[in-house]
Amino acid sequence: MNGKILVCLIVSMALLICIGWTHAQPLPDYEKIVTITLNYQDGIYKPVDQSIQYGQAPNLNILSGNLRGVIVDNNDREIKTFSLMEPGIAVGEGIQGTPGNNPHIQGYVERTDPAEMVITIPYLQNMQKFNLYDTQNNNLLVSIDLSPAIITFCAEYTGDPDCLGLASQSTKPVPETRTPILYLSVFAVLLISGTTLVYIFSRQETKQDIPRKLTILTVDDEPTILELIQLMLKKEGYNTISAPGGKECLELIKQKKQRPDVILLDIMMQPMDGWETLEHIKANPDTKTIPVLMLTGKQLTAAEAKRYHICIEDYIMKPFTNAQLIAAIEHVFIRERTIKENLPLAKKAGISQDIYCEFAKLSKHIDVNKKIVDLLQLTYVVDESGKLGDAEANKIIEQMILNTKLNEDRFEQMKREIFSAFAEKGYPVPHL
Repeated sequence: MNGKILVCLIVSMALLICIGWTHAQPLPDYEKIVTITLNYQDGIYKPVDQSIQYGQAPNLNILSGNLRGVIVDNNDREIKTFSLMEPGIAVGEGIQGTPGNNPHIQGYVERTDPAEMVITIPYLQNMQKFNLYDTQNNNLLVSIDLSPAIITFCAEYTGDPDCLGLASQSTKPVPETRTPILYLSVFAVLLISGTTLVYIFSRQETKQDIPRKLTILTVDDEPTILELIQLMLKKEGYNTISAPGGKECLELIKQKKQRPDVILLDIMMQPMDGWETLEHIKANPDTKTIPVLMLTGKQLTAAEAKRYHICIEDYIMKPFTNAQLIAAIEHVFIRERTIKENLPLAKKAGISQDIYCEFAKLSKHIDVNKKIVDLLQLTYVVDESGKLGDAEANKIIEQMILNTKLNEDRFEQMKREIFSAFAEKGYPVPHL
């Protein structure tokens, strides 16, 4: 405890020094933004103006839109890319999410009227041109040479680090710089206090800083398959537990210490098969929220699909590849993480938790239904002679297709309402 008090005193002194020094001398800030003005008319974009000025880029993460902006260097190599909306199109209408691992930058689009488009992006080193593409057909709509704006800016601010050597005379002052002595003094104080802080707390809090590994429970009565799946999962960094049957699965998940994040449940087991095991899992309030992915080596029957499709996260046919299995599991985690991240924003945007959760459930139901309908159609709809298959199965398939269409209509309606509420508040548009 005495060590913690000492660290707090050191940090407090460092903060006081920094605050006093900050008030004495202004902080140098070389962050810049590029503003590009385009004239837009009937799908044709023409450059009107471009400028560079000191300032911070807008903190909006735009991940979807029908236009794609690309910043390239003087060798036409892509530096950054991002998405944006065409002028006059309401944000939230038909927006589709894009994967989070795509290279996007932070930027935004101002739309003052349908005939004008103002794009504001961060200034990047070595940037030379800005290209605007149509995401539907990848056609180049307009290409703008940024060098005139860079030359004009650097002629005014030759002291800017990004302009050294580009201009010979400065006509405007750049932000004040600090002296080396002040830099070294503050750096030394912060270094000492930070090192002390890390030393004292690292030994006590190391375990708390390690992220929890996600746990996958595999249920299958074939030991070889159990071992193979566990090897796949361990290679991807998951914790693994297993059960040789439905009864053992139910006993295991009753233990709070053994509660899994996802269950991989085989269907063909004895004496308790996967469907009966699923019923018990979903009937128990303590376990019904655990995502379940069904594994099977046989085709799904129409009766099974009619009864169980809502309760599962995915349906995986054996044999499957390592990539297929991991993709299905990660899809579950990405969906749950997205819901948790967007739910607080949804509440701030005026959307109730029930509405947003219904929106998320509809998304899952539509995904599962489409996959199951495809499997059933392969099994029942057309036989080798080209004739229709089992009549009862076809009725079930038709009903599932109708339910899926109704869910899609409801989902699109809710998506427009939710996206519109997010956009009005200036929040990033959610994607499930």
